[in-house]
Order: sequence, then structure tokens, then C-alpha cells
Amino acid sequence: MNLPDLEIRIQQLFDDELTEEQFAELETELLENPEAMDLYLSYSGLESDLKHHASYQETAEKLPVVPIEELLAQQRRRAIRVSLLSAAAVLIIAAVIMWMQQVPNTPDTIADLRVTPGSDFTLSHNTDDKTPTRNVMVENSRIVLRHGVVELKLPHDVRAIIEAPAEMTLRDDRTLELNHGWGYFKISSKDGEGFTVVTPHQRIVDLGTAFGIDSPKGSKEIELHVLEGQVRVDGIDGKRGGIVQANRAVMLADTRVLREIDNPSISFRHKLPPKINTLVKEDFASGLISGHNYVIRMDKNVIRDPAGNSFGGINDDTTWNFNTLATTTTVLPTSATWNYFHPLDAVDPAIADPDFNTTWYTQNDAGNSYDGPTFAGSGSGLFGYGSPGGRPNVDIGTPGSGKRYTAYFTTTFDLGAISASSVTALTANIMADDGAFIYINGKLAANYHTSPGNDTYLAGMDGGGNITVSTNITLDQSLLVDGVNSIAVSVHQKSNDSSDLGFQMAVKATFEPVSEPSSVLGFGDQTDLDDDPAQAPPTSATRDDSPPVFIATYPADDSINATQGGQMKMLFNEPIKLGTGSVFIQNVTNWSESTLVVGDHRLSIDDLPSQGDSGEAGKVLTINPPIELKDGAQGVGWLAGWQTDAPVTFINPRGDGIWYDNDDLQDDRKSLGMTESMRSPGMASINQPIHRKIGTITADNRYTVSAAIGVRAKTAKNPSTFPGYTIRLKSGDITLAQLTSNTPPGPANSVNTVGFSWDATTLPKDVNPGDPLSIEIIPHQTSGYLDLNALRISTLGQSGR
Repeated sequence: MNLPDLEIRIQQLFDDELTEEQFAELETELLENPEAMDLYLSYSGLESDLKHHASYQETAEKLPVVPIEELLAQQRRRAIRVSLLSAAAVLIIAAVIMWMQQVPNTPDTIADLRVTPGSDFTLSHNTDDKTPTRNVMVENSRIVLRHGVVELKLPHDVRAIIEAPAEMTLRDDRTLELNHGWGYFKISSKDGEGFTVVTPHQRIVDLGTAFGIDSPKGSKEIELHVLEGQVRVDGIDGKRGGIVQANRAVMLADTRVLREIDNPSISFRHKLPPKINTLVKEDFASGLISGHNYVIRMDKNVIRDPAGNSFGGINDDTTWNFNTLATTTTVLPTSATWNYFHPLDAVDPAIADPDFNTTWYTQNDAGNSYDGPTFAGSGSGLFGYGSPGGRPNVDIGTPGSGKRYTAYFTTTFDLGAISASSVTALTANIMADDGAFIYINGKLAANYHTSPGNDTYLAGMDGGGNITVSTNITLDQSLLVDGVNSIAVSVHQKSNDSSDLGFQMAVKATFEPVSEPSSVLGFGDQTDLDDDPAQAPPTSATRDDSPPVFIATYPADDSINATQGGQMKMLFNEPIKLGTGSVFIQNVTNWSESTLVVGDHRLSIDDLPSQGDSGEAGKVLTINPPIELKDGAQGVGWLAGWQTDAPVTFINPRGDGIWYDNDDLQDDRKSLGMTESMRSPGMASINQPIHRKIGTITADNRYTVSAAIGVRAKTAKNPSTFPGYTIRLKSGDITLAQLTSNTPPGPANSVNTVGFSWDATTLPKDVNPGDPLSIEIIPHQTSGYLDLNALRISTLGQSGR
């Protein structure tokens, strides 16, 4: 943290303006940097002096000048007050004694708790007594450790070092329940013998030793490493079992030794490491919402060049607009004009035109061979006769009873700027009484209440009938082409004496916008910047006294082009760095606002991909805009920094039971050490895999991954089938570690944290230190939605082992 940023953070601390993340960052800086601590102490002393000075001045200004004639009256009143206060003191003492007898005592401390800075944990106390106010454990205290390391100092010279992910409950001074986790236990004296670690399947009883346990969550097998002395493995029912001696490591199932472990000296940590390194802090609350317009402003010192020249900022009069393209659009409205052909004489058109049944739906295609009857009718809206869910806008004629068969409709629609290959779904909202075949560009795209291969004039539909409402059906989007597409529909009757026929249809396309082809960022051609002296980077032969020049934004200024990744990017003419101040973001579509202070992980300086390999690095300011949604609102868009084949849905689950019942769901309910499973009021809901780069693999490190997963209320207005999930760490195509489950992590209407860890001490074949590392989250089904919040990835080195 540079000096200006440190000064800002300290001032924000005194003004009570720091977020939890900023406070944790400042705390780490102060603990690790003596110069930063000296600066803090100087500011602290100055702050204290200013407050005292202000209070003295205020007091002095209010001092009255008392006339001498009032002094005697004051003395008389003082004597009366002394008598009254003496009587009141007796009553107060009696009340205090009664209160001390009635107020519950603070429970006796059993274990002192120390935590590695940056650890992510929850400490709760199940006691009727007064809740302890510091990091201690009493009987039935419970710790859920998501990231980091904790140390327990227990009575009888017992010490424990537990690594995440872990969950434990202290039952008494000699019994610790370890639901899951990775722990080292050291008993230093005879007084500690008998200390017991209870796992879900056995009791590990110390007989004077040091030992380690690796108990994965949900596993029936655990690793036991006896480093010194010996332990006894008892049954969960208390029945005594066998003894395991020092320098031995075994895999246990209940009290049975399944096999020996080759490496009995596995490196458990013997002390707390100085800190953990957080690689990813993702609340799934940053990105771009489709179809929204954004405005950016910034302070003048946010951007600087290496020489220290400031960009100058963006003031209230100069804004840049980022306008993302909607991901779903109507390509064929109900008001579209159709041509139709409806025989009224019950004569099969295939009699006069033998290939009618295979060519009529190609007549709008280039190079078609259709030579059958002309589709002379034309109109828009509801076509038909009788009363098919309403009075038709276009009466196509009513054949006599017994002559009512099939009507044919054709039209075209234009995808415009949308690439056919980017369309991920095509949906028709159709009212077809009684059934229909739908063709796109001369090929069958869907059938509705009919069997494929039976599209002839005299063919009836298979079931149902008397359709009066519209229905959404899926069309085959692979049949689309860029630009103009033809669509044709044949509407069939259930019987030839049906009282009505109706047809109306609209088509919507869901698509993933494609980045502009000039580069990954889509900033256009930057090869001729030197032609513009204002934009050209300074030469090394001259002193650089010019400020950075802003060149382009992505998504482009006032653009309708969207980007994958959900980030805003600003390109400058030379390498830049972050200075001090804030960036202000306003979504002028929903009028939400947010502020990012320099130092926030959502602001970064990145390379321009097309120039990064040539040394032209660090020219791009990347902004991960916060998603701000009202309670119960949702939006479709792109996650900042993630790769995905489809947009995600952002939701704010607080509302009127749309996804969750808010009487039970607690957003940001604070407890000691952290907030509960939700770290922000929003969630991302996905039904397609998402992928994100993390960095590179560091040898001998231990990686921990956790994520909060929601299970929607059964009574929700928008319920969803729980799809199951896989969360995996990968290097290229190689899976390093993963957690997979089809079972919800908790009951309906809850948000729960799941997690796993991976030790990079021994790397898989073809994986080496420095290889790329990434995270992938995969829903097992596309029919449901996986609600995500609070993804954390951290790493610990060898310190403490």
C-alpha cells in the first residue's frame, strides 16, 4: 500500500468510513509494516489531541460567570443535594447487589483462540450464560473455519492447530468434536493424557503424544498420523480399540486400520502462519446488466503515469456511457406480416403440385424450387376463423363442415447485427389451434401437438384441440443464418368439422454478444496511434511531462456492443498506475450508484492483449462495476472477470418470497470474525458452467476453496429444481481437486457454505509449478438454477510447518 493510500485509509478509519474488506487490508498492512504502524500512531495521537482540544474549547466557551449573590444560594442547594444523594446511594448499592444475583455470569473460559490474520471463520456459543466478548471457547462453543488457520490453547497443556476447511465443537476441557478438518494436536505433559478428538466415526484418545488428523467432510475414512508417543482409537460408542504407536500413519474406517500410509511424517503445521493469501474474493455482485446504460466519473488523481503525471479525472460535465446490448430480443413480433394459403374446398394441394408437401415452406429461400399455389392472403395478428381464443384480426375464410383441414403461413425475419452463431436459444410464443409444424430456412424447427413426418394437408393433429392460449416452445436455433431468415408454419385441425382455427406467433432470440474482432477488448485498431501526437506515447529520448491521454472505452462510448466478462475498460496512450481517489459509477437505467475507492480489488490496471507480448503493458483501467438491484429484483447480464457461454441472472433475494423467504434468510448477519454465508445482498444464478483464471500454481502451497450456495424456498414464487454442482480447481484440462454433489447443502430456504482444499506438495503428472490455475463451477442440470454467493480461494505456504 503506497503512502497516499495509507493516509486515506487511516483517515477513513477515524471517520468510521471503512468497509470490512478495507479494514482487514489496513489491519494487515499495519501488522506487517512498522513504518505504516508509526504513521498510524502519529495520526492517532493527532486525532486524540484534536478531540481533546475541541472538547476543551467547547467547555471553555460555555463557562458562565456566576454573580457573587448566587453563591450563597448555591451552597444551600448543595447541602440539600448531598442529603438526597446519600439516600440514593444506599438504594443503588442494594439494586446492584440484586442485579448481580440475577444476571447470568460469563461462562468459564476453556480455550483461548488465536487466528491467522485474514482467516474466514464463525465462532458461536451455545450457552445460557452471558456470551463471551473475545476470542475464547467455552463449553459447546463451535467454530466453522472456511479459510485460514486457528490455534486452540486448552487446559492440561493441550494445544491444537486446525486448518480450513474445518468445523469443530468444544464439549469440555478434554473433548473436542472435529466434524471435519485438518489438525495437529500436541499434548505436552502427563496432565493432558486422555484428551480426546471425536470424529464422526471414532474417538482418538491421547496417551501422551503429538498426532495429526485429516478428516475430510462427508468421508467415512480419516488419516491418523502419530508423530510422538501413542494414541488409542476407540469406537464412537466409547468401546476401547487398538493403539497406534509413534512414527506410524494409518487410514482408518471406524476403529479398523484399512492400510498403512507411506508418508507418516506429513507436514502438519505446528504453529500459526503469519497470514493467508487470498486469491479470489468473489461475491458474484460485479458485472454488467444487459440493456443498461452506465456513466463513469473519477477523481483527478485516480490515474497517473509512471512519471507521476495525473490524468486529470472525469468531472461532472464529462462522462462516458457504456450501453450493453440486451441478451434477449424479439426477432419476429406478433405484428409481423404473414402471407397465407388456406384451401376452402378441401382439395389437397399435392394433387396439382406433387412436391407441395416438401417445397411449400422453402418458397422464401434463395434458389427454391417451389411452383405450387400462390400464398395470396396477407395480414398480421391473430389469423383464423370462428373464436380461437378471441376474434381473429384476419379472417382467412371458413370452409364448410367436413372440409376444414390445414392453413399455411410464411414470412421472414432479419437478425440484423446479431450473429446467428451467437444465438443460444430461440423461443416461439405460439397460439396454434389445434396444432402446427414450424420450419426455419426450409427445415423443421419444431412441431406443436403433432407428430414429426406427418405434415400433409389432410393430416390431423395428435391430441388436445381447442387451443385458446399462447404457449412457449423451443425452436432449433442451429437452423438460423446471418441476416434474413425464412419461417413457415402449417396449422392443422384435430377434426375436419372443427368450429375454429387460430394462429399467432412471436419469436425471441437469446444470444451471447460477440466481442469486437479487432482485439479481445474491442478497442479497435491501435496500430496508428503514433499518427496522433496527443495520443502517441512519449519517446524515451524526451522527459515525459504530459499526462496520460484517454483513448477509448469498452463497451464503446455510446455503443450498443456488449462484452463477455462484464467489465468496463478504459484504454490510455501509455502505461498507467493507480493513484488515489475514487471512481463513481451510475447505472442510469435503474438509477443505482456505487463508488470504488482506489485500493478496491474491483479496480485494476491490465495489459492490452494485442500489445502485452510486445512490452506495451499496463495501459488499461479495468472496472468491475457493482451490481445494484432493488429487493426482489433481477437482471440478466455478464459476470465481471468470468468466462461463460451464456449470460447469468443476477438476483437480490430479499423481497416478497420470490426466491427465498426473508423471515429466515439473513443477509449480512454479523458474527464474530465474519458475516454469515451471504457476503453481499445479491447472488448470481447460473445454469451453464462458468470459468475464471486465478493465477499460477505455487509448489508446496495448500489451496482452500469455499462457496455459498443457496437452496430456494419450496413456497417461492420462482422456485427452482436444485441442479447439483461441481466446483473444481484446474490447470488446463487437468482437474487438481473438486467438490461435487447432487444433494442440496442445506434445507430449503437457506444459504450454506461448501468447500474443499488441495495440497500442492505433490503435483499430478504433467503439472508443474508456474502452470496456470483456474476455477470452474458447473451446474449438473440446465433445467434448474444454481444460486451462488461468497466464493473464496486462499492459499497457505510452508510457514508454520
